[in-house]
Amino acid sequence: DEDLAAMRGAADGGADHYGGDDEQEEQFPGLGHGIGGGYNATAHAYQRQIVPSRPQTDIEMPYLMYKLVRVDGRAIERVDKHPFQMTRVHYNDKEKPEEVFVEISDGSCRWTQTGSEVRVLCLHVPTNLSVSDLDVLIEARRITICHAGNGTVYLDGDLERGVVPDESTWTYDEDGLWLYLRKMNLELLRKSNEHGEMWWPKLFVHHGGIAWDDFDKDYSDLPHEILARHRRIEAEREHQSQLDQAERNVREALTERDECRKRARQERLHELRTGSRKSWVYLNRENPNESEIGRYREEEAKRKSNQALIAT
Repeated sequence: DEDLAAMRGAADGGADHYGGDDEQEEQFPGLGHGIGGGYNATAHAYQRQIVPSRPQTDIEMPYLMYKLVRVDGRAIERVDKHPFQMTRVHYNDKEKPEEVFVEISDGSCRWTQTGSEVRVLCLHVPTNLSVSDLDVLIEARRITICHAGNGTVYLDGDLERGVVPDESTWTYDEDGLWLYLRKMNLELLRKSNEHGEMWWPKLFVHHGGIAWDDFDKDYSDLPHEILARHRRIEAEREHQSQLDQAERNVREALTERDECRKRARQERLHELRTGSRKSWVYLNRENPNESEIGRYREEEAKRKSNQALIAT
């Protein structure tokens, strides 16, 4: 309050100030004086307002709302995973990776996906029911599973992406209630060559997102036309790569042959001139060619320039 009053006094002409000069210097050294030798309250208040804050060193990480498990619920976390670890994409059903499920932290469901299908295991459905006791509703954008009698809801939510209800089904047995949802894959209509666009980041819209590199991708069940196009493109790339490699091999062989001829001619000329035989390695050291001399001169000039710059 005193500082605020002093600032107002300074704004009015410096009439209000703290005590004498000696007292001001003792309490606030180095801040100078105001009008007529009075204490400069404005400078004092300004200096007191500047308080550096400690920089934040903690990195905020998103809370993980799921865990990776096998179909029976056993953990399958990748303990060796690091932020730059990549995942593989499989287009051949013979090279499928180990099946990984995503279990939501609330224990409501466990699900996995491929290129064209999503499989969901509802964990809250009791195992002592009959099929007639269950009311399962599969819509294009919503899933609802409840008890047909008392209305108990076991699973309900809006899907992250669309499914085809006519091609989706469900089963109920001793293993629990399974949903088999056929993806719409509308993303393939816009970008048929970017298959990663159809990978669901989560099951329901209210779920947390799944890290892209948590587990490998299985695209072996893509539509036949998409797979045929992908395999044709991959075959063309492989063929072009083989042609490029063969061309590089030919160029390297021709270059090596010319170098061998030059070395043999160099050794032969030296033997004809001097009568003694020397390897081309020693000849190059004794008589460097123009390119090596020019490179040496450039390096020497650069070294001298750096020394002059440092001296300056």
